[in-house]
Amino acid sequence: MPAHKGEPMRRLHGQEEAPIELLVGIIMFIMVSVLAIQVTTSINNSICSEKLNKAQIDISSNLKSALTGSEFTVQTFSVDIPSCPEKKIKSLNIEKITDPNICQIYCRPTKNTCWMTVLEVHGETEGEIEKEFMCINISPETEIIPEDDEDLCNWDKMRQKTGITSTTPLEQLNLGPAYYKFTFKRDTGMTPKIKVCIE
Repeated sequence: MPAHKGEPMRRLHGQEEAPIELLVGIIMFIMVSVLAIQVTTSINNSICSEKLNKAQIDISSNLKSALTGSEFTVQTFSVDIPSCPEKKIKSLNIEKITDPNICQIYCRPTKNTCWMTVLEVHGETEGEIEKEFMCINISPETEIIPEDDEDLCNWDKMRQKTGITSTTPLEQLNLGPAYYKFTFKRDTGMTPKIKVCIE
């Protein structure tokens, strides 16, 4: 019966193919999973960067609006400073920069002193801090002062969230990753003044 002589060989050949197909399937699954993770991470990083950029723009634009408005103009807004999965955020700061080189690079017209938002990010090596600057287009003479009216500002919340302990004008305000509610209020005086409450 010659017709049946090849059947055991065909069955053996089929048994050899099964583990190979399984291995190929596993490899394809791993590759697709890795690609999906990379795409998800890329999307999350993009969303995080957009939130950080929006936070900086919102702080800058609301400060400027409060200063250019009428007396006692109030700007209330919220800022979400995210903790990014790949970008290790240390803080987003509002700083009065006195380094002419930095001010002249980032602010137009060029100034020797300027207000900026400064994003601080942990670098790859321990203790390394990278900084990203964005100019706040307000007068360098502007004073940013913590709100002293406790009927208008919850001081316990502000102390807890920012570490502010007095009403002296700020030179630097450090904000770690968190959700914040801001109130900027234009104050009277010979120099531009903004009262700030952060909760």
